[in-house]
Amino acid sequence: MVACTFSLCIHNAYADIPNNDHPLTFIGPTIRGGVTGLLTDTSGYSFAGEVAANNLRISGSVGWNIFDVHHLKLMADYLGQRMDYSFFNGDGNFSVDQGSAGIDYEFDVSPYSRWNPQFDLNAYYASAPNSPLNTQTGTFVNSTGVTQTYTDVQRLAGSNSTGISPGIFIYPWRGGKLGLALNYDNVRYNMKYQSNVNALGLGGTAQIRQQLPHEISIGAAAAVRQPFNSYQADIAWDTSPCFDGAWEFKVFGIYVAGKQTLPSTYNAGLSIDYFLDKKAGTTLSEQAKQNFLVWMAKPAVYIPQVLTIPDENVMVS
Repeated sequence: MVACTFSLCIHNAYADIPNNDHPLTFIGPTIRGGVTGLLTDTSGYSFAGEVAANNLRISGSVGWNIFDVHHLKLMADYLGQRMDYSFFNGDGNFSVDQGSAGIDYEFDVSPYSRWNPQFDLNAYYASAPNSPLNTQTGTFVNSTGVTQTYTDVQRLAGSNSTGISPGIFIYPWRGGKLGLALNYDNVRYNMKYQSNVNALGLGGTAQIRQQLPHEISIGAAAAVRQPFNSYQADIAWDTSPCFDGAWEFKVFGIYVAGKQTLPSTYNAGLSIDYFLDKKAGTTLSEQAKQNFLVWMAKPAVYIPQVLTIPDENVMVS
């Protein structure tokens, strides 16, 4: 904490005041691990975690496979991050956290048709607490060359947010998968010193995945939403099922462009997922079981960044 405070003071001493920076933080490199399996013939679970110097995520899901074409799951998620925030007197690096819960429903509309369309509907609730910070004081030279004194009362405003996203996935060509979704977000930041800042409205997400030879696949996704835009890509290698399970290894990268005063971040890392295949006593077809396990491993809600923004009361004399 002493080192962080000293670094902040040094940075502020050389910062342009007032500071109009929009900081970008590297929160990785991240190692992600997950395990997914069946609880019963028609239900399953998934647990995942992410660890990095500036990023920690723990999540768990439970879901049900209903008549092979209806899937439903519930999820809880905890996210802790350390990011740079922009204040009047300079940028500061602070720890924040967020809890969220989500629900996801998928309907395999026509599993034996050429394009195999799948309808997906998910919704989430997330909450990030407020964080009080220290009051900063100092002097700066204004645009007219006059030295002025300032007092900056700082805090991080948490948020309460909800959202819903209907979407559809299709398989238009061999080994290819396309997804389009509509996003509606309602993020309400808990401002104290400044006017209320809310990220409310519609957005959209597009995804593509292509299967390549030797169990390799590549994927990309882009989302334009009210609180942020995000862009990500990955390359994955899946092993063939052996004994009780199969592995997936994935190298990924993601960039999140925060809107308004939400910081921007980027991340890169390695993801390792294990799919536990309980064969004994199952009444599911092999293909339906594999589809359900893959769907269970996908988070019902994935908010890439803690939704907190700087809030301050600046007094200049």
